[in-house]
Amino acid sequence: MSELKKKMYPHLSSAALEYVDSSTDDRIRYIRSPRWIGYTRAKEILSKLEDLQAYPKRHRMPNLLIVGESNTGKTMLAERFLDMNLAYEREDGEGIVIPALYVQSPPVPNESRLYNNILNKLFAPYRPSDSIDKKSFQVLQLMKHCNVKMLVLDEIHSLLAGSLEKQRMFLSVLRNLGNELQI
Repeated sequence: MSELKKKMYPHLSSAALEYVDSSTDDRIRYIRSPRWIGYTRAKEILSKLEDLQAYPKRHRMPNLLIVGESNTGKTMLAERFLDMNLAYEREDGEGIVIPALYVQSPPVPNESRLYNNILNKLFAPYRPSDSIDKKSFQVLQLMKHCNVKMLVLDEIHSLLAGSLEKQRMFLSVLRNLGNELQI
């Protein structure tokens, strides 16, 4: 039957062929589901991200800012990279290693909210009312313990929602995280 389907629908991928006889709702759901299209520029960016992750630690680590119009696949590109760098359990059983940590930037440039987002991603207990110093210390300790090599911040353009002073402060926080963790 599958050979017959291949002959009848040569333009469909093998994954799409599985849905030919499915219900209309299932076919629509499949069509609407996200899928990776590895176009040349996306592959180049993935390669650059892999190079950055393998970079030896030093005081000022290189960074990458990916800029593009809305709905051009930046988040999907980040998700693809994260899928290639999944967290895993440490050999000694003392926690997990997170090669790349994905965090949504806060909607405004706010240090405390950034730490909240990071702590949430790490499933760490904290109180939003904790001092910035306490949350900063906790973030640094947890990221070191989890051997985070790369922090992926999505929607970083949100920092533009703040004043110039808040933007500079937020960038300084990111620089400090990078320097302290050598990521």
